[in-house]
Amino acid sequence: MKKNLLIAMAAAMGVFTASYAQDDTQVAESDGTVMVSTYSGNAHISAMIIVDNDNYVLTGGHTTNFERYVGYELFSPEKDGYTDGTWIPGELLYTNNDMCHDDGAQVTLLDGRSLLLGGHSSGRGIGYSADAHMYDPATKSFTTVGSMKSLRAVLSALTMTNGKVFIAGNWYKDDNTAEIYDPETGSSVQSITLPAATSNPYLINTKDGGVAILPVANCYGQKIWDGSYYKYSADGEVTTVKAEGMDDYTPQGVMTSYLEQRTMADGSFVFTAKDGQGKSALMKFDAETERFSKLFDINTSVEGIQGEGVIDESTILVNPKSNIAHVAMLEKSNSKYALVSYDLNSGDVVSTLIINKPAPFTAKRLLSDGSIIVLGGSSEGDNYYASSWFYMIKTAQINPTAITSAKVDADSEAIFDLTGRRVAKPVANSIYIKNGRKFVAR
Repeated sequence: MKKNLLIAMAAAMGVFTASYAQDDTQVAESDGTVMVSTYSGNAHISAMIIVDNDNYVLTGGHTTNFERYVGYELFSPEKDGYTDGTWIPGELLYTNNDMCHDDGAQVTLLDGRSLLLGGHSSGRGIGYSADAHMYDPATKSFTTVGSMKSLRAVLSALTMTNGKVFIAGNWYKDDNTAEIYDPETGSSVQSITLPAATSNPYLINTKDGGVAILPVANCYGQKIWDGSYYKYSADGEVTTVKAEGMDDYTPQGVMTSYLEQRTMADGSFVFTAKDGQGKSALMKFDAETERFSKLFDINTSVEGIQGEGVIDESTILVNPKSNIAHVAMLEKSNSKYALVSYDLNSGDVVSTLIINKPAPFTAKRLLSDGSIIVLGGSSEGDNYYASSWFYMIKTAQINPTAITSAKVDADSEAIFDLTGRRVAKPVANSIYIKNGRKFVAR
C-alpha cells in the first residue's frame, strides 16, 4: 500500500519531523515535503541507484537473509510525484544466480554511462567477484563488460580526469593492489601496488591528473590512519604523503559509497573526521593544493534524536551547486535518524529533518535539483532484515532554487552532470545541466 509522508514544523529552528499520513492525499508543505512509495519488488540492503534523467535504476545489494539479488529494476515517477510511479523489472544480470554486486562499487563515467564493479560472490556477505557491468542510459539496459584483474568486495572506484576508472580496496583479503580500468576497452590496463591493504578507501581526483588515496580502514574494517595518504601520479608512481592540515584528526568512513557525491563546487572532497577527544568535524581535501582543512565542528546532539547521534559515514551528500552538505545521524536504537543539512561556506545548519524510519544500509542519491532519493536499507537496524521503502526528500531549504541570486550569478556558466557533479569538459551527445536547465552537449 502506498503512503505519503508529512513534514511538520517542529521548531522555529528548521527542525522537521516526518510522520505518516493516514490516507493517500498528497501533502506538500511550503517548508518541504517527503514523498514516499512502497517499493513493489524486492527489499534491498546496500543496493545501488543509477540516476538516468528522471528515471532511477536499482540493482545490487542483498535481500532479507542475505539472499542474492541478481537483476535490476527501473523506476519511472509520474509527473505529479513519486507516489504513483511504477517499478519495472529488468533482465537478470546473472542467470546462474550465484553472484551479485553486493558491496560492490558504482561509478558514473564522463559520457553518462554507469559502471558496476565487483562485490560479494556469496549471498551471505562473503566471497569476491571481478565482474563488471555497464549501464547505458541511451538503451536503458546493462551489458557485461570485461572483468577487473582482482576479485574484490567493499571496494571504491573513481572516474579519473582522463576518463579511466581507478579501483582500490577489498574485504577480509590482504590485498594491497589497485588497478586502472579502461571503460572503452572493457579491461584493466594497469596494476598498482599500494603501501597497505585497505577497504573502501576515499579516492579523490587531483588537479594534476593523479589520485589521492585516503586509507581509512584496513581490509578488516579496522582504522589504520597514521597521518598520511597515498598519491598516485599520472606517471604511475605511488608515494606516501603527509596529510598537511589534518593535525590530530582521523578520517571516518567504512562501507562508504558514491564518492562522486562528496565534491564541492571548487573540486574539494568532503568527509568527516574525529579529533583525539572523539569530537566530530567536517573536513575537506583541496584537490588543487592537496591540503586538508577543517570546515567546522559537527554537533551530534540533535533535537528529535534521543542521546548523541551516530554519524552515518555512508551518507555524506554534497550539492556542488549550492555547497550544501547533508549528513545523516542515526539514533542509537536505529529507530529513526536525522538528516542535517549544512551550509559549507558558513557552517550553519540549514535544516534538520527527523525521519521515523531506520537508516542503516540505505541507498541514497542526491539529484540535480537538490532532492534526495532513499531506497531500501534495514527494516530493523541490522544487516539481515531488508526494507522495501522508497522515498524522496525535497525541502525548500536545500533546493538550489532557494539560493540567492548573487550566488547563482557568480557562477552561472558552471555545468553539472545529472548526479550533481561539476563537469569541466562536457562529452558530446550527453545530457548536462546549466543555469538550472538540461541541455545536450554538442
